[in-house]
Amino acid sequence: MKPLIVRFILLLFMLTTTYVGQSQIITEVTSLEFYEHHMHLLEDDKTVLIDGRSAEMFEKEHIAGAVYIDAFQDGFLPELSSYAGKSCIVVYCTTNRRTKVLIDALKTFYTGHVVCICDGITGWKLNNLPLVK
Repeated sequence: MKPLIVRFILLLFMLTTTYVGQSQIITEVTSLEFYEHHMHLLEDDKTVLIDGRSAEMFEKEHIAGAVYIDAFQDGFLPELSSYAGKSCIVVYCTTNRRTKVLIDALKTFYTGHVVCICDGITGWKLNNLPLVK
């Protein structure tokens, strides 16, 4: 029974992790956790939701309110840095690869709160959450 409890605690820790980068707080949540507990962050203009996928992927479907910045495209940093004044930046992609690129870039200049939807739009769709198509 005890190993089962330890596994459960480790799973919870892995699903929701908060850590401090260079003077910024980075919170990792699943898509369902974001939808159920953090959607209120998008209700004001102090937060931006960034979709780091390609333009084609974004145009096909995205989370409502998201702005598009392709993390794999050369020269994305100036557009990303235009959101430096926001108190919270929420990032997602498909499989978390582009999200990691965005977070690494944010670490170079951003000191606010970063929320990473760690299972990305894949998890969003698996949970049947609403999308703009």
